[in-house]
Amino acid sequence: MIKKIIIISILLVQSALFGNSIFSRYGWVEQDFGMDIYSQGMGETGIADIHRDNLCISNSALLTTPNKSVFSTSLKFGYDNYDDGKYKYRDKEAHFSYASLIIPVSKNNFLGLRFSSKFHNYLKNCKYFKGDSEYKNYKETNLFDGTVSNIGFAYAHKHNLSGNKQDLEDKYVISIGLGFNYYFGQNVQEREIDFADYSFIDYRENIISKFNGINFSCGFTAKISRLTIGGFFDSKTELNNNYKHNFIFTNYEEQWANEKLPVQIGVGINFCLADNINIESDYRISMWKDIDSKFFDRNSHFVSFGGSYLPAQSNKFIKNIPLRCGFYYKQLPFKLEDNSVDEIAVSCGFDIPIKARLLGKLSIAFQYGMRGTVIHNGYGDRFVKFSIGVFAGDYWKKRRARTEREIPKIEPKYEVEEF
Repeated sequence: MIKKIIIISILLVQSALFGNSIFSRYGWVEQDFGMDIYSQGMGETGIADIHRDNLCISNSALLTTPNKSVFSTSLKFGYDNYDDGKYKYRDKEAHFSYASLIIPVSKNNFLGLRFSSKFHNYLKNCKYFKGDSEYKNYKETNLFDGTVSNIGFAYAHKHNLSGNKQDLEDKYVISIGLGFNYYFGQNVQEREIDFADYSFIDYRENIISKFNGINFSCGFTAKISRLTIGGFFDSKTELNNNYKHNFIFTNYEEQWANEKLPVQIGVGINFCLADNINIESDYRISMWKDIDSKFFDRNSHFVSFGGSYLPAQSNKFIKNIPLRCGFYYKQLPFKLEDNSVDEIAVSCGFDIPIKARLLGKLSIAFQYGMRGTVIHNGYGDRFVKFSIGVFAGDYWKKRRARTEREIPKIEPKYEVEEF
């Protein structure tokens, strides 16, 4: 079962990815935070959540949370509503968010394979202009379309600090993880002018960039009774940018340049209020200011808070459904109209068990938020996003089937007489 899901997800990776924002022309505004679908419904928290099978990609130490091979993936889709103070319009959004596989090598050692659509933007707008006559009317179309994805490999180790004390076995545990990631993607900027008069030559220009690079990441979790602290470090990524500038009359040769993605650091605190209730607060910083970007002149800060309810096993279906909710605040790394561009969203989610033997479930998450305001920034986004994903757990190798064996009887000469 789990292997079939992996094959389907690999095919989905090759489908078109796009995420929309009216601020897309300023750079990588839309970002997936490396969180699994459970965390997406919990305010994008989960850096320190070890109380479940956590398939978040951002913190490699979370590989140690399951006790068998697990796989998870999700598709995110929804609507974006744009407002520039004069016009309002709606656009669709959809992208393949992530895929994560964890394989326990031994009791305390784990391997992970993961895919993530980390940055993405998409914006297409059209404007109509009137000339002195209808023959001089024309339509101008601008397109911004880009995505940065990564495929990574990670290893994690778990160590029980309680030693052989059975009563403290789960109270003091530390895990560390290390990951290596390969980044790839492309970015397209295109401008087209279509004249109403066919005797006029239409204008078209585009810049197509393709890039790739590698980086490393590391993370940890430390459990002290009901409190868990987690954190991660994601190194700066140097991307080799192969781009080509095309005009309607001239096609330039391919050129090379460097593009950078910033260092990202995150910390989280998770507290278990009860056996089935957890709350968590996370903080992340993306150091865009240090990469000398022409768009971003300051760092991006991200604060999130969420809570979850993990029910105990019950014979009633409704009592087996995990619930969560949360919210986040993000400060984008640029200003418009001399004011900060901020993003805020609320989220909720739940799981539906689908197959008990594989511990399978269908996960649903919902997000509603806004990015920027017309009053302070001249533009504004409002978005509604739905995420749907699957989770499956199974043994990577099937256990060898065993048949019952008959125990041979002792021969009479070897029997011991009873006293």
